[in-house]
Amino acid sequence: MKGLPDITCPVCQAEYSLEVALGQDDARGVVRELARCPADAGTRKALLRYCALHAPATQRLRWNRVESMLAEINGWMETGRIERGGRLWAAPASAYLSAIETIESMPTLRRPLKGHGLLLEVLSGMTAKADARAEQDRITRGRGETPVAQASRLPASKDAGKDACATQPRTRSGTAAGLQSLRDVLAGANPPQPPFDKGGSETPPEPDHGR
Repeated sequence: MKGLPDITCPVCQAEYSLEVALGQDDARGVVRELARCPADAGTRKALLRYCALHAPATQRLRWNRVESMLAEINGWMETGRIERGGRLWAAPASAYLSAIETIESMPTLRRPLKGHGLLLEVLSGMTAKADARAEQDRITRGRGETPVAQASRLPASKDAGKDACATQPRTRSGTAAGLQSLRDVLAGANPPQPPFDKGGSETPPEPDHGR
C-alpha cells in the first residue's frame, strides 16, 4: 500500500508495511478487537500484556487465542458488568487498567494464567470495596443528620412536661419570697406597741380631745 507509513517493530526495530502486519487472518481479528475495545490506548496495551500472561514459559499464544480473549473482555466492557460468585458486578471499561496492573504486581502470580478467573476476582473485589466505601459514607452522612431529625420529632407534650418540671422549683421559691415581702409590709404598717406597766411606772397617753 503505497503512501502509508511503515510499522516499526518495537523489539527488533524492523520496518514493515501495514499490509504485512495484517497478512494473517487471525492477526487481523486481534487488530479488529483492539479497535473495538471501548477503553483508551493505555488499557488496550494492558490487555495485550494480560493476554501474554496466559502464554506458557516456552511457548507463544496463537493469534486466534488472543482474539478470543479480547472478544470476551470487550463484551464485558461494552455491558459494563461481569458475573462472579453468582451475582453481577459493575465493571466499567475504566476499571480494567487498574485491575490488570494489580494482577501484574502480585508477587505470588503464577504463570500461565488459566482463564479469566483472576481478572474477574480482582474486578469484583474493586467493586465490592467501592460499594463498601459508598455505604460507609452514606451511614456517616446519616449520623450527622440524625440528631437534628430526632430533635424535630420530639413530642411537644414531653417538652412541655420537662419545662414545667424545670421551672417548678423556681415558682415555689418566688411564692415564698412574695409572702415574706407581704409580712414585712404589714409589720411596717403596724409597729409593735410598748408594753403597758400595770405598776404605774408609765401611764398610757391621754386621748387628744382637740386641745
